Amino acid sequence: MLCRKIWSSLALLLLLAVSATSAAAKEATLEINWPASPKPVLKFSFEKFSRMPVQSEQEIYSTAVTATNLWDKVVNASFSVFLLDRNKMRVGEGSITLIHLRPGESVRSSLTIPATGTMASVQLVPKELPVELQAYGPVKTVAVTIQSVPPGAALKVDGREAGITPAEVKLTPGKHAMEFSREGYQKAIYDLLVLADQPNGGSVSFDLSPLSSDLLELRDGTVLAGDLVSMDATTIVFRARGAVGSYDRRMVKKILLAAREHPASK
Repeated sequence: MLCRKIWSSLALLLLLAVSATSAAAKEATLEINWPASPKPVLKFSFEKFSRMPVQSEQEIYSTAVTATNLWDKVVNASFSVFLLDRNKMRVGEGSITLIHLRPGESVRSSLTIPATGTMASVQLVPKELPVELQAYGPVKTVAVTIQSVPPGAALKVDGREAGITPAEVKLTPGKHAMEFSREGYQKAIYDLLVLADQPNGGSVSFDLSPLSSDLLELRDGTVLAGDLVSMDATTIVFRARGAVGSYDRRMVKKILLAAREHPASK
């Protein structure tokens, strides 16, 4: 009888130990409040990430995540789960979808995420959010192809270089300044209005006007518009604003000549 009691006690202790181990395995090793503000709407509790053995250069991580609604409204949303390496580069992506998660409710789901490198941290980025929470989401951009006639113009968008036309740019809703520069043509700045509901993949074309006068650019940044009178090995003579000036060639960085129509021969 004594032996039976001892074995029963040992079995009970073993059962308790196994239960404690299982509970510890499910404890969150990472908690992320979203958004990161004094009043978060959701709490994501990630369990320990396990690296699964695979016979390839690709890594596969598995975990489970519990999402808890801290808000006072029902949440329907989806999030990307990015795995980052030590350099904060994205090496893997998974997804979490929340469907009709009521206030105070929690839901647990499993994640299996392939990765191209070793995971060091996790980043949550919303993909779809309720209207009331969209201000916390990523800034929407619209892809637009900017073309010029003729093509091959250097493009700046809001003062930042954006490539050579035709160039695809991603713009936020609102007004943006398109600046074009091409040798032989006048520098031009146009405003482009992007609408919030504008679809991706649109194309806009801008006409460039040929130079109406010659341009003389000096090395100190000065640009003169007028007419090139003459040029030799040492001196450039240029008429600007009705006055003719002589410039040492070492002072001149660039000369752009406007296209001109020659009078017909008589």
